[in-house]
Amino acid sequence: MSDESASRRQWGIHAAVIVAAFVMMGTSRSVFGGEVKAVRAYVTNFRGDGISVIDVPGGRLDGHIETGSKPHGVAMSPAGDAVFDSNEGDGTLSIIYPHTNRIQTSDPYDGGGAGPNQLAVGAVLVEATSPSFDQLSE
Repeated sequence: MSDESASRRQWGIHAAVIVAAFVMMGTSRSVFGGEVKAVRAYVTNFRGDGISVIDVPGGRLDGHIETGSKPHGVAMSPAGDAVFDSNEGDGTLSIIYPHTNRIQTSDPYDGGGAGPNQLAVGAVLVEATSPSFDQLSE
């Protein structure tokens, strides 16, 4: 495989990793039954060591949040009061307040394997710690 082909393949892998969580707050009707003032998307920038905050209705960049190295996964709490980010490069998890777009904390994560990758918010913690993708621990 040529260097150019390998580079394109690698970019494709990183582009496929972009994940967005949406925040909804306050004043117009929503299909979810509530009022919506603004909708923002939080998009991880694996190569940029941060999260871009996108104003979805306006279609513009609304800010950038510096996180740990190589942010990869992002998820939102059910109440919409916290955004969680996994930073694969330095093995940390960041908690961000969506109302201020500031990091509350970035804590080291030791799941027993490689750095944290994707994440989800739920009642049960299941971590995939094997690079072979065939082992889970609860």
